[in-house]
Amino acid sequence: MKKIIKTFSLTFITILFLLASLLFYSDWLFPKWSGSYNLGNNLYMMEWDGGGKIIVYCSNKKGRTCYGGPNVIPKHESEYDSLGNFVELVESVKFNKKWIIVKSKLIKKEKYHYYIINKDFDIKGFDWEIVNCDSIIQSHITEYIDSVTFIKELKRRNIDLSFTE
Repeated sequence: MKKIIKTFSLTFITILFLLASLLFYSDWLFPKWSGSYNLGNNLYMMEWDGGGKIIVYCSNKKGRTCYGGPNVIPKHESEYDSLGNFVELVESVKFNKKWIIVKSKLIKKEKYHYYIINKDFDIKGFDWEIVNCDSIIQSHITEYIDSVTFIKELKRRNIDLSFTE
């Protein structure tokens, strides 16, 4: 009986240790557990409670998980309703090494906006207080209010991404 209790105790302690280690290293191993998706060039899609998603330039990273940063889409923090909820949320994202395409939904209007983000910018090491990094990022984003123009622009720029895949 003592041997069974000892074996059970050892197994229980080992499982607890493994679970604690897994939680401790989850920022490195499982960023999606925290709703963090790396899109490249320090741009991250983040999931919020209730299914909402936004894209940020990450300034609060632990391991491979982003916990926040300046808004990229929606563009401005002023895009909240009176309750503090975003009025525009990311619905779908596709990306490759050079581009990100985004389909977002304007919640109250039931309209969609489309974005093309060129990741060809470098602001690493810049002081956001001195350099207007937000305007550098925004200068690499083009917004479209209809899907036809958006699709034409994808073809014109030879961007091989789409939301129908």
